Amino acid sequence: MAGRTLGFAVLIVFAVFCRACDAFYLPGIAQENFEEGFPLPVYADRLFAPGLAGQLPFEYFSLPFCRGPPETLRQQHLNLGEILLGQRNQLTDYKINMLANETCRVYCSQHFTSKEVQKFADKIMNGYFVSLNVDNMPAVMRQETPKGPKFSMGVPLGRQKQSSTRVEEVISLYKPVIFNHLQFRIRYHRASPQSVSDLSAVGDNDQYRVVGFEVKPRSDENIMTNGVLEGCETDEPGKEMELHPSDPVGQIITFSYDVEFVEDQELHWATRWDPLLVTDQAEVSFHRRYLLYSLLITFILSFLVAMVLARTVYLDYARYDNLDSADEIEAESGWKQVHGDVFRPPEYKEYLSICVGCGTQITVIVVITLAFSLLGFWSPAYRGGLLTSLILLWVLTSVLGGFVSALLHSEFGGKNRKVVTLGSAFFFSGSMFVTFFFVNLVLSFAGSSAAVRFLTLLQLLLLWLALSVPLNVFGAFLGYKQKLREYPCPTNPLPREIPEYSKIPPRAFCFLSGSIPFLIVFMELQFVMEALWQRNAYIMAGFLCGVFMLLMIACVEVSLVLSYLILSQEDYRWWWTSFWSSGSSGLYVFCYGLLFFLGNQNLGSMHLASVCLYFCYTVLISEGFTLMTGAVGFLASRVFVRRIFAAVRVD
Repeated sequence: MAGRTLGFAVLIVFAVFCRACDAFYLPGIAQENFEEGFPLPVYADRLFAPGLAGQLPFEYFSLPFCRGPPETLRQQHLNLGEILLGQRNQLTDYKINMLANETCRVYCSQHFTSKEVQKFADKIMNGYFVSLNVDNMPAVMRQETPKGPKFSMGVPLGRQKQSSTRVEEVISLYKPVIFNHLQFRIRYHRASPQSVSDLSAVGDNDQYRVVGFEVKPRSDENIMTNGVLEGCETDEPGKEMELHPSDPVGQIITFSYDVEFVEDQELHWATRWDPLLVTDQAEVSFHRRYLLYSLLITFILSFLVAMVLARTVYLDYARYDNLDSADEIEAESGWKQVHGDVFRPPEYKEYLSICVGCGTQITVIVVITLAFSLLGFWSPAYRGGLLTSLILLWVLTSVLGGFVSALLHSEFGGKNRKVVTLGSAFFFSGSMFVTFFFVNLVLSFAGSSAAVRFLTLLQLLLLWLALSVPLNVFGAFLGYKQKLREYPCPTNPLPREIPEYSKIPPRAFCFLSGSIPFLIVFMELQFVMEALWQRNAYIMAGFLCGVFMLLMIACVEVSLVLSYLILSQEDYRWWWTSFWSSGSSGLYVFCYGLLFFLGNQNLGSMHLASVCLYFCYTVLISEGFTLMTGAVGFLASRVFVRRIFAAVRVD
């Protein structure tokens, strides 16, 4: 029965992900060649605004841009990750042919109503950008600096023009100006016959590859006369196209563009993303200093743990071995006196099993993701690939979550197998789906392109209920079938009385100890948050892997120390303590997320849906961080307690 369930699950994952799989390619392998005169389609990804205030992406045609004939309106094939991120890749009506330069070509000239002009004005005042791409290369704006060219993603819709200098007219100081003329500069590389993958396609015509897509926007109030654009050829700034949404008649706006092809033989197709992902040396130096700082904290903590535990435990063993009489052993105090209760099942053992199982699953997913990041698999050229892979990893590792939860529950001697099995399948996965469903509902009311359709929700529900849950149940089935290792010390029938040893409850120590793992990841977390919420590219996978390893070490050491201190006071309730001593760092992550939100400069202009999206996902991230760090600390303490009590003499 279990084998049949696993085969059915594998069949479902193949059927669900077959749409996403055909879009996958290894970066640097699947290139596309163009001959002279071949069309280069321009796709519009979405409208976006950088920063927390612009977390609502919209479709390109949510604004009344000029559209081509209905038969030309199509979008590229999207994988699951692109859909969830609100990327649409809709085909625009820009006509670009390989090596065909254009000057002042009219995109369209159209009369817009006052409501349509208002839509443009609202997006411009909110700082929205357009994300365009040609041959999967994003449109970037080039800026020359003393250290070399610097690129920024996206093309702004327009800018805010200052129309008054009077301080008392702050409300009406700025007017929207639309960038209605785009200067495209497409960099290409002449492909050699040896580098063309399809040799059968090589003929007498040369092959070319796109290696760069630069855009320079400007605003021109050009006059259209007999289909000809007047005053467009000059590079000198003319009168800008201001928007007047208050005009009931509406407004005529002419969109135009230039195309320039520039050959770049030094930049090859396989490395065409490198100029866009160049990291500032000052930022790299900062990462190195912070990594050394985290390494120093971890080294000091490791030294203290080694000195305290090794010396203390060794002396305890030596003193305990020299006690010959039963009276002397009875008078001895410390962690050895709880040998009859140290393995007594904890309170709420079902919940602890579920938390550790989910945390173990999250840890494995993070480790695999970081490993593939070091190998360069999560290239930005594969849009939505990271999110799609995370979903696939979560589904496949459900076996591990169910296995660990069931194994711990059996070790605790629990009887509520159904509760633990279903809890490990629905606890964190259910919170993710409920959060996503609520956020999707909010985004739908806001009209954002990040709101997924019913079929996508059905696809996610199918992945969860028809694949993840059966795999989790199968893992729990294997966990309950495992032969359990006996505890080093038998458990007494009656629990031992716990002496009062401190006025401060152990929960307070658990909360304070969580600050140490948080300090390890504090600064790196800032870069991750900026990449996640402010749309900055994060490409320093090596630094992130180093910080993650230090985080795991810190979680282990903090949990060991606190568990030992609890046991040394003859308190055998170490199970939950070992989990929360490192897991409480998730609370610090949430507090940092709150401070990150309050530090946003455009806090007053944030859409309510953006606020909802931010806090819902921040809570989810903090929950996952708590489960991951708590599981690592618990499993390390479990091994530690078994080892030290294995050497205790029990009559």
